[in-house]
Amino acid sequence: FDALSELNQDRELRQGLSSMLPHLLAALEMDTGAVFVRRDTRTVELLAVHGPTHKRGYPYADLDLSDPMIARVTQHLRLVELRHDDTLQPAVRAVVRRGFRVGALAPAVAGHTVVAYVIVSSSHSGPFTLDRARTLATVCEALGPVVRSHAISVESQRDAAILHSSQAVFHTISQSLD
Repeated sequence: FDALSELNQDRELRQGLSSMLPHLLAALEMDTGAVFVRRDTRTVELLAVHGPTHKRGYPYADLDLSDPMIARVTQHLRLVELRHDDTLQPAVRAVVRRGFRVGALAPAVAGHTVVAYVIVSSSHSGPFTLDRARTLATVCEALGPVVRSHAISVESQRDAAILHSSQAVFHTISQSLD
């Protein structure tokens, strides 16, 4: 499955997600897709988007975690089908296809924590089928650990830089005392 192989490349997370989305959309027969990644307990920012979205170009708003639909996905860890007549928060509305007929919002989980949200939509009418749901769930299962691993790697690199700076300061102070 091409979408999963794109996630397993050794590259920056934004780049990996951007190259994964077209493959996922093709497999799901969807027009647009987006991945929002959780940065902390309150911030969920758009990291990748593909297709003819409602809003054209950056910047996109962060996902509002207090929105009932997002809260339902977070609480139950399940895919939610999006319909064209749903009231969508601005961040979701911005990344779905203008005039979309069907879509889905799915969580990517690492441990018991939602680390990312995947949104897909299409202008074709018809239900979000069980096969599509399974494919999206499979990608989200792989995506969760990838996002978590990237976050740990970034944190580790930051900690190493702080340690290196502290050692340099200690060395400088030691030399000046000598």
